[in-house]
Amino acid sequence: MIVVAGVGLGWSFPGQSNVTDQVVRSQSGDVLQDTATDGAVSNVSTPL
Repeated sequence: MIVVAGVGLGWSFPGQSNVTDQVVRSQSGDVLQDTATDGAVSNVSTPL
């Protein structure tokens, strides 16, 4: 499987930690990994 794209979004709110979401997709568009981060806390999801 060839990884071709990593896409990320970020949000910032006054007085709060930043929130980000990064997705890594395969050449066919399938999600290989999704990482959501809120400040220092991250959650990594991968398909079954």
